Amino acid sequence: MKENDLQLFWSEDYYKKTDFNTYDFKKDNKKIESLIKNNLNAYNIFSYYVKNKYLDSNNGCALESVWLNKNTKAEIYLYNHKSNKWDLLKSESSEILPPYADNKFFISNFPNLFPKPNKIIKQEKTFPSDLEGEWAVNCGNGLTTFSIGKEENIISLYGTSIYINVEVEKLTDREYILKLKNIATQENWVEESLKITKSDISKDKIIGKFFIKKDGKVELHWIGLYNIKKQKLDYAGKGFSLIRENGGKNPVLLEKCS
Repeated sequence: MKENDLQLFWSEDYYKKTDFNTYDFKKDNKKIESLIKNNLNAYNIFSYYVKNKYLDSNNGCALESVWLNKNTKAEIYLYNHKSNKWDLLKSESSEILPPYADNKFFISNFPNLFPKPNKIIKQEKTFPSDLEGEWAVNCGNGLTTFSIGKEENIISLYGTSIYINVEVEKLTDREYILKLKNIATQENWVEESLKITKSDISKDKIIGKFFIKKDGKVELHWIGLYNIKKQKLDYAGKGFSLIRENGGKNPVLLEKCS
């Protein structure tokens, strides 16, 4: 993961209650896919490739621990989101594949691709927001907006059907974070599966970050609402109005409307 908050989610929250003795790979693969498929650019995707001739079938291979022959050469690739191809990072001697649940192998081998560990653990100091205004992907559409005011800050979560109040906290002169405060409005006609139960959503987790650009536009890096009960992110990716309006792209570039 390239972002600190995503790395915290996967390392501290997602696997917190997982029993790896009864781990269901197929079920979990589908769950992970649903969380990341609309936000692939936020992730480093590696391939640890070993040719068949190096696999040792005499030692009882298992999904989480594949045995390899002596003098095995592994090739490590990183998926290039721009070219849609795999870039070879390095080849190395290997005795065993990295464990599935090991989140340190790639970080220790390619530290330049990840946030520094001390930045992940460190609690960033924030200040009250001094912003006021309204932003949107297209100011001609006054329905799905991000509005910051003296009394409340409202963002369109799901079209014109669900709006949330958010806490806006200032990190630097141009950088801000968002946390859920409460549900502003939620229409009755919203599908049951899309409705939000306020008590299920964490108010401590950062749901997004945004940066004020020099031209006054906002670059919104959306994460999603962390559902404590389901232990997953809700309204991530295209499930969030502004990402959907932005052609599915995250971060979202917003123009100032007022």
